[in-house]
Amino acid sequence: MFVSCVFNSFTKQIIQLTKEIFKMYRIEVFVSGEVEPKPPPESIRGHIKSSDALFAIVTREKSEWVQNEIGIAYATNILVYAIVEENLEIGGIIPQIVIYERFNPQDPSSIVNVISRVAKKIKETRPEEKAEIYRLFKNKRERIIYEIGAHAASHQLFILLKLNDISPAFYDLYREYHENELNKLIEELKQLE
Repeated sequence: MFVSCVFNSFTKQIIQLTKEIFKMYRIEVFVSGEVEPKPPPESIRGHIKSSDALFAIVTREKSEWVQNEIGIAYATNILVYAIVEENLEIGGIIPQIVIYERFNPQDPSSIVNVISRVAKKIKETRPEEKAEIYRLFKNKRERIIYEIGAHAASHQLFILLKLNDISPAFYDLYREYHENELNKLIEELKQLE
């Protein structure tokens, strides 16, 4: 999860809460500004593209970077989640956000609650049987390569099973599913590179 926000004393506390809450949900967090105080744009693009999702902390303090990072994620089909300060008009970026929650900046429990709700929703969308495997990979690219291998192996196994008594219609549906998934994954890998 790539975290996007303005860096100040207020968001520093929210980032810390985000890390702690997401850790409870087994969601790994990457905060670019903590690794490099002023990372170059290419570095940020690379980190976003290799993440599974982007988590934006949208506050009254305007930041072109937050909007740009949401745009980069959206353009590369990376899911965008956010928490947004109450009574803040954010118009144009809303369609790009999959899930967002409002928080009251004066109420710490409000912030904890919205981060927890978003983390729970993220956890619910992750395929549970793959969560343990996914934790082994350093980045999205490695996960995609794993998925390509898994679909290719399933496809090969099904060819062997077809020699027995599997209905041709069922075989064709299964083969088409794996071919479509393989093509999507190969395209996704090309976009990352």
